[in-house]
Amino acid sequence: MKKVFTAMGSHRLAYQIVKSGLFKLVTKDIPYTEGVIEFLNEGVHVDTIIINELLPRRNEF
Repeated sequence: MKKVFTAMGSHRLAYQIVKSGLFKLVTKDIPYTEGVIEFLNEGVHVDTIIINELLPRRNEF
């Protein structure tokens, strides 16, 4: 099963991912860019990252 995390600022997509049963969601939706960076720095293995480019941020990806 592929591991996914979302950073969309909305829990709807994460809910649909869990509902499909095809993917494992590794964390709740992350609503801001700094949270994505913190999560990636923890070294958690994920196969797919889904990010909304309009997330509030101080840094660029």
